[in-house]
Amino acid sequence: MKEWKKFEKEVFNILQRYYPDANIFYDVKRFGRFSLTYRQIDILITSIVAGNIVDIVVDTKYYKKKIDVKIVEEFIGMLDDLDCHKGILITNIGFTNAAMNRALNNPFDFGIDIISSKELNKNQGCGAIGYNDKHAVLIQPPIGWVVDCRVEPNAYVASAYSKIYNRDTAFQYQEFMYINIENKVNYPTVESLMKYQNERIQTESDIYLSSERWKTNGKELIIRTLYKENSSRVEYTAFIEFPDFFAYGVLITPIKKYRINLPKMIYTVENLMPMDIKEKTDM
Repeated sequence: MKEWKKFEKEVFNILQRYYPDANIFYDVKRFGRFSLTYRQIDILITSIVAGNIVDIVVDTKYYKKKIDVKIVEEFIGMLDDLDCHKGILITNIGFTNAAMNRALNNPFDFGIDIISSKELNKNQGCGAIGYNDKHAVLIQPPIGWVVDCRVEPNAYVASAYSKIYNRDTAFQYQEFMYINIENKVNYPTVESLMKYQNERIQTESDIYLSSERWKTNGKELIIRTLYKENSSRVEYTAFIEFPDFFAYGVLITPIKKYRINLPKMIYTVENLMPMDIKEKTDM
């Protein structure tokens, strides 16, 4: 088997583990709405959301040098032609800075992740653990993001952001999420926790709040939206309940990128794995 074919198969196997509830197809063709011809797709990830089909097109590149901006532009054109919702470009070697910038600044209403196979394999590890004094969660970041377990006292147990940033720049550009844990002793229901938070938030008259219940992959989340009038940013919070505590993720994102970043935050929260911290006792 040729090396590029082995690479495609390796990526396919990893993505099957990453998206266990989705349908994943290898080497398929879809008709292009502008090219009016069938386009070959290395890997197609398909899921059903609210009765609608959501497609993620994955293109693999096994090259001897870094992917340049022309390859990314070709991929953007392919995604537009296929009218898909998201694209992931995966290479064995990496990307130039221009390629990264082009992917992040595409003008279309779909998200693009570009990632090396090394980074993809790294994401398949055990993840990171965020914890407080009694409870913990195992955090699996979405593709293209990293988890940072440096805590902010009384604020969050972990943060996450795109791999193109470090924590300081992610916070500076207001494009990041953070994870927190709340014991049920303090707030027995998620509604009581939200009421407490909302009362603190609604001290300004130009703050708008709304919330919805979501069901995704067998999990129930409550998604709260917070928007400040005339702001270029929006905040989303996703709450999930476990037997002894609540966990929630808060996403801060530019409004123009919320369609890209909100699914990443929802993926992170719905895949949180609860853990208990047991105190060590003397024998």
